[in-house]
Amino acid sequence: MNHSSERETVIESDAVLRGRVLGHDDVRVLGTVIGEVETDARVTVGTSGVVEGDIKAREIVVFGVVRGALSGLERIVLEEGARILGDLSTEQLILREGAAIRGRVRTDGGPVRHLAGVDEESRTELEERPPVPIPRPELSEVSSAPPAREKVGRPRRPRMRVKVKRRPVAPEVS
Repeated sequence: MNHSSERETVIESDAVLRGRVLGHDDVRVLGTVIGEVETDARVTVGTSGVVEGDIKAREIVVFGVVRGALSGLERIVLEEGARILGDLSTEQLILREGAAIRGRVRTDGGPVRHLAGVDEESRTELEERPPVPIPRPELSEVSSAPPAREKVGRPRRPRMRVKVKRRPVAPEVS
């Protein structure tokens, strides 16, 4: 399913581009884009790439950092090391081990896959396997009490108070 165009716009690693990137060809971001990126083809955010804005494309592949919404017409691939702070919307999402998302994910009929570390033969078998039904609990099994809230994160350190003694300064004698 490689529909990449023959031409590619490259934003190099030492470049910072402010504004909107629009086009019909592939876009490769190795530097920083502060603004929206929109193309009819593929957008690739490299490991050194940062996009601070929304991305809209037929296909989006991320190795770097995106702070904004991703909208992939066909698919979005989040490779190892990808960091997303924003919502994703696509037909097909491929999530590799080591990628992170903080946002909502919406797939329009396509599968959400997490197939990192799986060889091609097993991957094909997993993709063709029908979904396993998840049994729903009976109403009598569900407690009406709210779930216990777990503390997440590092334990808080006790606050330390430091007293500073100010010594009077002797006046200068001339």
